[in-house]
Amino acid sequence: MKGLALLLLLLLPSCGKHEDAPDLAVYTGQGFQLINIESKNTRFIPCSVPVGSFSIAPNGTFLTFVSREGRSGMGQIYRLDYETSQIRKLTTAAFYFTTNRFPQPEVPKRELYSDVEISPDSRSVVFAVHSVADNDGDDLVGLSGPLAIMDLPSSKMRILNSTEKVDGEGPAFANSPRWSNDGKKLLMGFEVSGAIASDTGDTLLWLAQRMPKPFDEVQVSPKSWWSNKEILCVWDSKRSGIGKLIRLDLTTGQVSTTASFLPIPETATEDVVGVDINSRYILIQHGERSELFRRTGELLQTWHAGARLRLFI
Repeated sequence: MKGLALLLLLLLPSCGKHEDAPDLAVYTGQGFQLINIESKNTRFIPCSVPVGSFSIAPNGTFLTFVSREGRSGMGQIYRLDYETSQIRKLTTAAFYFTTNRFPQPEVPKRELYSDVEISPDSRSVVFAVHSVADNDGDDLVGLSGPLAIMDLPSSKMRILNSTEKVDGEGPAFANSPRWSNDGKKLLMGFEVSGAIASDTGDTLLWLAQRMPKPFDEVQVSPKSWWSNKEILCVWDSKRSGIGKLIRLDLTTGQVSTTASFLPIPETATEDVVGVDINSRYILIQHGERSELFRRTGELLQTWHAGARLRLFI
């Protein structure tokens, strides 16, 4: 019996993180550089498809990315597996902007996607859906669309209902979704401010309703989760998508500056355009660079802007 038990144990797949699995990926223009931060081991995987947004699976075995097509800069969704270096296309035909849902002539020329983000259990990917005409109509209004979630094992897709009819109207420009640490909620941005919804697609909780003055008088763009009850935002006084990093407590509605919870230089919290965060690191993205810190505040390295962390479960 002991021998049989040992054999079964050896045959079972490992459920844990491989010690040398990549923590961070950097898109170089020719492919992805995969980096294990602690061991400093790196691996390069070439990618012939032009890459827009991308996301790294928490299980450390693959990433998903969106291609960059045409003047809109959006595209189709692909999966890149680390072990085989195989690139597989996950989207092939329009599933939302179709004649069944939008009668002619309202159906756009193409349906493209952006802002992919893999769930903490590595089984789903959320992304933004857009109608693309490849003309001057491709602005924030013309590209408006909901968020959708793809189940990776089955490739089945569903629309997040709360982003389909915003304020009783059509879909707004939903973008930059981020999963909560437990995978039960989604943080997202819109043209102005942002919102939170459950992964089942219930009503939106608008962040503007939680922001105290003077923060509710300017644009606040959500960027990432700090915990299941706290989010990191950019306080954008110029409504440019760039601003100062702050933390919002969803329970109390209190706002705090980064210096109160993350001991990093003040300059690192200014002119922020994006944030990636997990249980050990925080990657702060500026216009031309990305700075990697431990959550204790130690600066580890600086990269160009095309870097992404993977989440830890």
